[in-house]
Amino acid sequence: MIETLVIPFWNACPSAGARLLGLDFDDRVALQAQKLGFKQVITRLGPGEATQLPEVFLVLFPDVLLSDGAWKRLSALQPEPETLTLVNGLDSLAAVRCSDRQFLFSAFETCEKHRDLLTKLKARLGCKRISLGEQDWVSFQSEGDRARVERWLLHGLIKESEGFMSRHLERKISLAVTRRLVETRITPNEMTLVSIGIGLIGALFFAGPRRSQHLLGAILFWLHSVLDGCDGELARLKFAESRWGGVIDFWGDNLVHSAVFSAIAAHLHAESAGPAPFRLAASAVAGTLLSAALVYRTTMKETKPGGPLFTSVVHAPALGENESNSIARIADQLARRDFIYLVVGLAILGKVKWFLGMGAVGAPLYFLVLAALSLKNSSAESHPIAPQRLYNE
Repeated sequence: MIETLVIPFWNACPSAGARLLGLDFDDRVALQAQKLGFKQVITRLGPGEATQLPEVFLVLFPDVLLSDGAWKRLSALQPEPETLTLVNGLDSLAAVRCSDRQFLFSAFETCEKHRDLLTKLKARLGCKRISLGEQDWVSFQSEGDRARVERWLLHGLIKESEGFMSRHLERKISLAVTRRLVETRITPNEMTLVSIGIGLIGALFFAGPRRSQHLLGAILFWLHSVLDGCDGELARLKFAESRWGGVIDFWGDNLVHSAVFSAIAAHLHAESAGPAPFRLAASAVAGTLLSAALVYRTTMKETKPGGPLFTSVVHAPALGENESNSIARIADQLARRDFIYLVVGLAILGKVKWFLGMGAVGAPLYFLVLAALSLKNSSAESHPIAPQRLYNE
């Protein structure tokens, strides 16, 4: 394991104070390294500090940004004694394992450029090489690279577990919004509350008698889903993730869904004056809230204050490789938000009552799937369900 990151030179472009999507460049590098396993980040070596370096450390020339996966891989490296581990095609970082403290002191004291330091380390230590994927790093050497680097950072917020429409439409819109918000004072939690408010306003329109009201409600419901991605994007870009923010986002989503079911029932009751719509709404809301409560109890209630951010309904390693994975995939698909486009389509057709019927059946069934997976995981003494999301996709 490598736990120390050293950035001895800042004579790079961009400068240490350059801003990049809401953070100073040096803060972005240091915060990401700390988040992903580096306990000590030294941005400049003071007089004599080189003699205090551990035997194993990573040295970085800050003209690149790395993906989370790359940082994790570098943190997990176990270099051989007296070696310099380099990355193919990338001269900006190297893993160092050297027991000669006096040599390290001399190298850092006498070298004024990163290339000179690497040359001296190569002459003293044996060299090994590893490879990183093309998407694991991006070069940021001049202001001309800024647009490309920002696109790379924003694209890194898109997760493999997202649904088709989320990946190809909603995420593009939310990233465009986030790109404009990231330099403002708007916090992730404030963005969560904005999204919830839009969703609740949209729910009110479903209680109205006219198709145009239902369509407007469906559009606001969709907009809630789009903007719900912005809180997580802001949090990850600014390294401001929090358990409390995740909990607000999680329960806010379930509140909006429950409000939509209830409002549709109110509309149908006003037309028929019968109790059936409220029975359907009770089934849909109960299934929604029971699923949320199960998810909260098994994965969120006892989490440390920093809180993990979940990206999938089911934690695949907790399940068997064969029989359980198919159930896991079904549950994961059901948790995605592409169903919102069904709501919009039904509103156009004047058939939002169908969504209430689907929810009355589907929400309890989804709860039963989650409960079955939870029991299976508990019996296997492995990880519990990892749910929908904290901080959205």
